[in-house]
Amino acid sequence: MSKDKITDGLKALVTHHQTTIVETVVKYGAQYLKDRGAELSVDLVTDASASLAPGLLGVRMHYKQLRFERNVTRLIDETIKRIEEIEKNLENLTTDDRKKCDNFYGYILDFIADEPQEEKIHYYMNGYVNMTAHSNINDDFVFTYYDLLKDLRMLDLAVLRQYSMTSLHEDDTFTAIMKRYDISYEQYDSVRVNLSRVGLLTTRHEKESFNDLEIIVKSIEKINEYLTRAAKGKGLPKLVDPKIKSKKNYQLSKFGRDFHSVFVEISEE
Repeated sequence: MSKDKITDGLKALVTHHQTTIVETVVKYGAQYLKDRGAELSVDLVTDASASLAPGLLGVRMHYKQLRFERNVTRLIDETIKRIEEIEKNLENLTTDDRKKCDNFYGYILDFIADEPQEEKIHYYMNGYVNMTAHSNINDDFVFTYYDLLKDLRMLDLAVLRQYSMTSLHEDDTFTAIMKRYDISYEQYDSVRVNLSRVGLLTTRHEKESFNDLEIIVKSIEKINEYLTRAAKGKGLPKLVDPKIKSKKNYQLSKFGRDFHSVFVEISEE
């Protein structure tokens, strides 16, 4: 199959014409795309971006077009790297689920068009590969997860990854993250607060506060017993300081674990 036909297929995919990612994979094959994709991406992005935004004027629009070209090139590269996985996953899907995967890829193109951090596109592709491995995924699920991913930054994802690990490598400690991103501890803590606000992190004290309440009640009961026995001149029981456990210690929430498994986990293998 000629390079021109392959290019036309990918170009149609990126510019939202009739060809879809499923059709492209089926027609041209994963291995051929993997072997030839790198040399095709330059021609593809030039033509695709021109067709999407003809006659752009002004510095701002020119910058946005350059970013679009850069991001689409990165998405194509990431797609080609994972094309064999995608092809394998698609083989196990029904026709309806394949159509959904086509739509999902189009959504990703919309999301990455204005993405300021090119490195994040790797995570967008992680999510897509994971979605092609499952059936019956609906649009609401996709938009919920990708809307949140779009609002996060690489720093947020680094902190999220830190809390997903049972044992930390020296590069994943909070001090290493602070050094890598040149932030203060206050800024690092604000990232955790934000991750907690969007539901990706939770705090242990939320889970332990009920237990603490029981401890406090029992302590009050013992104090009452102590005072009663003292008033009657009886032997006094020993009072023990209550052990309050609730502190602002962060951990992944259930949603955070699910989000991490969709977007982050594969990228760290």
